[in-house]
Amino acid sequence: MDAELFKLLECPRCAGPLRSANKALECRACQIDFPDLGGVPCLVPEPKKTIADWRRDAQRFAELIEEQVGTFEQELSRPDLLASTRKRLGRLRAAYRDNGERLMSLFRDAGVGPDSRAKASEREQSFVQYYEQALRDWAWEPQTGENRIAADLIAQTLAGDNDLGRVLVLGSGPSRLAYELHRRFAPSLTVCLDLDPLLLLIANRVLFGDGITLTEFALDARNIEAAAADHRLSAPDGRPERFYLVAGDAFAPPLHRGQFDTVVTPWFIDIVPADVRDTIGMIHRLLAPGGRWINYGPLSYPQEHRHGQRYAPEELAQLIHAGGFTRPALTTTVIDYMKSEANGRWKKLEVYTFAARKEDVGATTFSPGEGDAPTWLMFTHLPIPRLPGLDDYQPDHPLLGYLKGLIDGKRTLDDLIERVKEDHKPRPETAREGTRAMLALLVKALNDRG
Repeated sequence: MDAELFKLLECPRCAGPLRSANKALECRACQIDFPDLGGVPCLVPEPKKTIADWRRDAQRFAELIEEQVGTFEQELSRPDLLASTRKRLGRLRAAYRDNGERLMSLFRDAGVGPDSRAKASEREQSFVQYYEQALRDWAWEPQTGENRIAADLIAQTLAGDNDLGRVLVLGSGPSRLAYELHRRFAPSLTVCLDLDPLLLLIANRVLFGDGITLTEFALDARNIEAAAADHRLSAPDGRPERFYLVAGDAFAPPLHRGQFDTVVTPWFIDIVPADVRDTIGMIHRLLAPGGRWINYGPLSYPQEHRHGQRYAPEELAQLIHAGGFTRPALTTTVIDYMKSEANGRWKKLEVYTFAARKEDVGATTFSPGEGDAPTWLMFTHLPIPRLPGLDDYQPDHPLLGYLKGLIDGKRTLDDLIERVKEDHKPRPETAREGTRAMLALLVKALNDRG
């Protein structure tokens, strides 16, 4: 464990200190070990369960490979094929086996190999959903320059202020953009945080190992050879210094708060299941005073997001300002997304780039408009002020009285939620919205009193 990285880490469960224990990190307070994932520290809140889940995912992935190979063999058994079609199908069958074994070897070396004794995961997309991102980053980049274009757009957003200090990249994936930014701006260090084991293991092998060969399977191949094309993935400028990969959850971050000068979110804020407001709060906590948040990516929310969470660009800018940042100017650019020379299946996509500075909570420049909810009610990381009329108010409902007693001008909605959990033991899924709803009732009662 590099000493510089170790200083930034904390327990993702209790935010307490960690200590080295053989090849793992240990939290004495939680009495739990956090394992090493093939050279990448694995700092997730439930490491044993997470590793077990990943091994079940690997088992399912191995089964899917065999199922696909069986499909190719069935197709090859048909008597009505062109010789060229038979050649392409045979190439695909062999490539699926070879590539699958390379990935299985990667998993086994990291301690997350398939567990044939356990029930395979039913999440068929778990390990393969973002596989092509690794190809985009490390195989297609020399031809398409998608990450170079992203770095150019970020450079324009910085407007010449290129001192990034300590950088944290959330949802770094295969980490090519983080690598490009690290090479271009030479920050004091870069930490890449992601929860996808496949992408982290590939990034680790590319950046700090001897590289890896992966196969591109083109659904709309431009020729027979392109149907299954091998690519050798390696870092063009070699091993980066002061550049670290960490397996972790951004919403239970294993990192000390307020330690980063720059947080970068590439293809992140609309992809994660959390409300963007919670993402804003999480980034605000991780940044040092005056730190800068840089975003790059689309606003392509998953279908499962509620309509109230599918924020339009102008709403997003408002929320970022209300959440304790300077108001950002969003720049839009249309790019070629996931474009490969071998595959005709790619698209044009609009991406948004912006930078925003963290403001001091006591000196925010945000002015709520008519009809806006209080910022401390919209966000869980902002302190709840001593509301006008609160001292004289005697609520009828005991829970309102309980919440009134917790408001001291410093505690946030997050703080109140934790106290409610400790004292009243509500169901975890209702604690947040229940507390927020009761606070809204408290505000309404105070307003009704005049």
